[in-house]
Amino acid sequence: MSDLERIRPELVLGRRPPEVEPELAAVREAWAEIVGAAAATSSYPTRISGDAIVVVCASAPWAGELGMLRRDLEARIVRLTGHPLALRFEIGDVPESATS
Repeated sequence: MSDLERIRPELVLGRRPPEVEPELAAVREAWAEIVGAAAATSSYPTRISGDAIVVVCASAPWAGELGMLRRDLEARIVRLTGHPLALRFEIGDVPESATS
């Protein structure tokens, strides 16, 4: 019997997704104020990895632009959360909810 066949549905079904870290939730809520409306439509803070917030950007130019503003953005995040979190940028699909 494979591992997949041993999974008990009652242990998987009904589970809630993991809760979002409070710092990430605060940054997501204030993202448009932190980076500006235009950048907020092309980027989204997706997760915390170590001591960094990973931000997905719709394109390399947006990642580069936000990268140049990194220190200022990180200072704004410290003021918001009280925690020194670095920013790391990746290229990928920005969720629809982030652009609406």
